Amino acid sequence: MKLSIIWVISIVFTLTIVIYQRVTGPTYPVRISHNELNFKLPRTSSVDQDCKISIPGSSMFDAAYVLWKYYPGKYSFDTLPLSFNGENWEAVLPVQPPAGKLQYQVEFVQNGKVVLETSQTPVVIRFKGAVPSWALFLHIFFMFGATLLSIVALFMVLFNAGNFNLIARLTLAGIFFGGMILGPIVQKFAFGHYWTGFPFGYDLTDNKTLLAFIVWSIAVLANRKSQRKWWIVAATIAMLTINAIPHSTMGSELNRDSGKVETSK
Repeated sequence: MKLSIIWVISIVFTLTIVIYQRVTGPTYPVRISHNELNFKLPRTSSVDQDCKISIPGSSMFDAAYVLWKYYPGKYSFDTLPLSFNGENWEAVLPVQPPAGKLQYQVEFVQNGKVVLETSQTPVVIRFKGAVPSWALFLHIFFMFGATLLSIVALFMVLFNAGNFNLIARLTLAGIFFGGMILGPIVQKFAFGHYWTGFPFGYDLTDNKTLLAFIVWSIAVLANRKSQRKWWIVAATIAMLTINAIPHSTMGSELNRDSGKVETSK
């Protein structure tokens, strides 16, 4: 019964983390709501497909425009008109190289006058290379699996139930395969580099993955011959703290001056 409760609580914790990572990450679309007008503005796109801006038709405007510019840097906005297809207003943003970013906003016009604009919530979109589904799925599976197992190990220690050493080893294996093997593979497909964290850069996702791997390696080694349960507690706290940092913070960004992919600030 005690183990069943541990697993149920751990799954709930993990699902909460999954939702948090999803809604706080830079790939989550920006939602705009004004009166009866509701739409989403994308913040990520692949270089092998059109990045379409789609807004439902409304009587509140008769024309709409996307104002976009390169990001970051001091660039001027270009104007891209949206066309109406009978149901939605649509436009396609210009595709950028992997890790290239654009900043954009939308203006709505009625009888030649701007009636609504999204300049108060400008959107930054990052483009990425196509990542194979198998690599992305396995990366996510192992990383969130490791998060789940770390929470299970913590509760096993706190409730003195189950084989926390086995769960700790599985946690470390999950971080290794998901973060240290599959993570670089995903990043290579997406942005052309296997690793942009320490010592080559400041990519926070890479660095927090490396930190989790180091801390859990110490926790597993510390419990090989004797029980040092506090290391499991410390490792899980570190894992949860790392998950509190939104995914892709200080991630890959194209430097348009040098043409190189660097770490965003």
